[in-house]
Amino acid sequence: MKKTLLFLTLFLIVKNQAQTVTTYAGSGAHGLVNGQANIAAFNNPIDLIVDSNGNVFVSDTSNHCVRKITPSGDVSTFAGSGSGDQDGQGVNAKFNFPFGIAIDNFDNLYIADAGNNKIRKIDPSGNVSSIAGSTSSGNQDGNGIFARFNSPRDLVVDVNGNIYVADTFNYRIRKISPNGDVTTFAGSLEGSQDGVGTAAKFDKPVSIAIDSNGDLFVIDNTSHRIRKITTSTADVVTFAGNSPGHSNGIGTAAAFYHPNGLAIDNNNMVYVADVYNNAIRKISPNAEVTDFAGMNLGYQDGEGVNAEFAQPYGVATDANGIIYVADTNNHRIRKITPNNLSVSDFNFNDKVILYPNPVKDVLSIQTENGISFKNYSVLDINGRVLVSQSKAIQNNQINLSGLTTGIYILQLETDKGLVTKKIIKE
Repeated sequence: MKKTLLFLTLFLIVKNQAQTVTTYAGSGAHGLVNGQANIAAFNNPIDLIVDSNGNVFVSDTSNHCVRKITPSGDVSTFAGSGSGDQDGQGVNAKFNFPFGIAIDNFDNLYIADAGNNKIRKIDPSGNVSSIAGSTSSGNQDGNGIFARFNSPRDLVVDVNGNIYVADTFNYRIRKISPNGDVTTFAGSLEGSQDGVGTAAKFDKPVSIAIDSNGDLFVIDNTSHRIRKITTSTADVVTFAGNSPGHSNGIGTAAAFYHPNGLAIDNNNMVYVADVYNNAIRKISPNAEVTDFAGMNLGYQDGEGVNAEFAQPYGVATDANGIIYVADTNNHRIRKITPNNLSVSDFNFNDKVILYPNPVKDVLSIQTENGISFKNYSVLDINGRVLVSQSKAIQNNQINLSGLTTGIYILQLETDKGLVTKKIIKE
């Protein structure tokens, strides 16, 4: 599942090697054990996301809770404790098979609480609230708790605070506005049909992500397809996939086998957790599908297709192009470092200073040790590029007055590599 994640403590240089799969957290035993990453236990983790501080949050579905992994590798229970339907602080809250997880520019988490037919919100302090839906399943538009969903499996937040929901057993994509109004955005009856808005049909949409253009991508699980929705028109088309199986190719010439997870990186590369192929597949913006990691059932770290997964359900990327996988039946969180990335031995991030931060309008940049730079990009918390500037930065200053209040990521291309910094916009 989806989604673009931000892991801000890695500083990268180009190195020619195959993408490498490693174990990020989980001992492999299924259960609920907190502690350091290598001894922690999960129970069918389904989805994951990263906040602006590099903390990884995991929908630990069969434990009915949300887990937190700090950058130092400490695993804890962030919210939820046992099956139920209860708002509250941290472990006093209850979920019922939480599936998809998303994040906004303020580090608020959103959960597709499938068993409760609700959309839940967790603020950065861990307080859980219900923002839409009711424990009674159904298909009804309306505001907040007056709306009805039927086992929603995933969701994503756009730059304007709209939430798009994969309402799986209603075979629809629903939209929740910032004021809580729930409407049907696309889809109607069960099926697989392209078209505009409710003229389109989905066959169990289970995952949803958004690209830098604001367009939506949807995993249509039972039709083994990836669909694309142009947000401005609600036009639904088949982007890749056709019948069940495994084959690479362009668009509908490719085949998936019950794909589930979906994420999009800064370059609009799409990554798919192809569940029954036990693989992570990659789709370019021109819809070319290739194998990226895994292809055999099992548990093995390694390079590319030599690694093994056990029905991975969730996938996400961070702002630096690192891919994270919810390796569901291995009860582990895996990490994939792409072939053009490796950790640099020279950490020069602390040699670049931003001020003031929090910033109101103009951000100043100070460098040490002769570091020079000119190109920069500003990304939102979901990793979407909002501003990209390829010409020289004038007077070492960047005007951010056009951004709304929230948390952003600044990426500076320097003569020594990429610098990634968090910005708080007042």
